Amino acid sequence: MQEIDRSLGTLSLEQIVRFSGAVQDFNPIHYDDAFAQGRGLARSRIAQGPLTYLLALDALVAANGVARIGSFAVAA
Repeated sequence: MQEIDRSLGTLSLEQIVRFSGAVQDFNPIHYDDAFAQGRGLARSRIAQGPLTYLLALDALVAANGVARIGSFAVAA
């Protein structure tokens, strides 16, 4: 198994907003820092769970190849 590239860095607000539009998830916790902090988040907005899932899956496929990924699941 190859080393997984962990250099993704911080997601931009534009990336999160574009994903919000793609999946029709317009919860302000994903794009409004003040709203997110007002809901108890320590720093700021957070990316959607499905976006985080897809980024993790993309990193696994990049490191191992799609043929070696039999399944991928996340427990809620």
